[in-house]
Amino acid sequence: MNSTDVITSNPTRVTPQRLFIVRYTLEVPIYVIGLFLNSYVAYMFLRNDRNRFRESRLNRIITYLVGACLLWSAVSCFRYFEWLVDGGMSTTLNTIYALLAPICLVSILGLNLMLAMERFFVMRQRSDIDTKTDDSVLPNNELQATVWIWSTAVYYITVIVAIITLYISTFLHTRKILRMYRRTQPSSAKDVVQNQALFQIERKVLFYSVCFGLVVIVCYLPEILMNGCIIVRIIDPHTQGDLIEVWKCVANVFVACDSVITPLLVLFVGPKDQRHDEENL
Repeated sequence: MNSTDVITSNPTRVTPQRLFIVRYTLEVPIYVIGLFLNSYVAYMFLRNDRNRFRESRLNRIITYLVGACLLWSAVSCFRYFEWLVDGGMSTTLNTIYALLAPICLVSILGLNLMLAMERFFVMRQRSDIDTKTDDSVLPNNELQATVWIWSTAVYYITVIVAIITLYISTFLHTRKILRMYRRTQPSSAKDVVQNQALFQIERKVLFYSVCFGLVVIVCYLPEILMNGCIIVRIIDPHTQGDLIEVWKCVANVFVACDSVITPLLVLFVGPKDQRHDEENL
């Protein structure tokens, strides 16, 4: 491989058979489920109490996160079905996908970072380029492709490390507070009620931190590791295409799962009555 070659997970620009099978038997059904699930969660979240959306920054971030997952599911479904019909030969549509795909992923990771920061500061402070592309991922221009790969890798790694660090810090701080509450001997019935309320809030935040942090790690780690190995040339995509194909299948499915897992977390794990929690604080 020459030093001027663009490092990519698919140098042949041809979709391998296994990647094609995984795409339409696993990825597409996941994105379809994500499309309906995110629509339902966004509708229910906004319908129940619109005042909470306006008053609570946390609720706004969660709603925007669900919206980003909804857009990512819709773009992925339309892209894969369009590729199935015409083989992805439309330059115009591929350019649109190339623009929307990074916007969706950057939005999802950025909003996850905002959510992690919100939980961190609430518990700490008690307050509330236009270019052609053949695969809708990498530009055809060698220099642009190289810049895109490196900038994307640095962004993903930085954001994911920041999200995980914030959640770990929140976890450690909350665990410390929980232990302090257990050791505290209340002097009155009012103190007992207040300590119990604070204990429940801290415990929920601890649970949120663990759940949302694990989703980021599990869903994006395979993709990060694969791109990292390609960038540092531990794996050569020109000679180890079979390994890259299998790895890409796994990574794509894990990334797709985020569009389903995130709304499920919001639906079953997310804050049920944020206003009540803030009043207790």
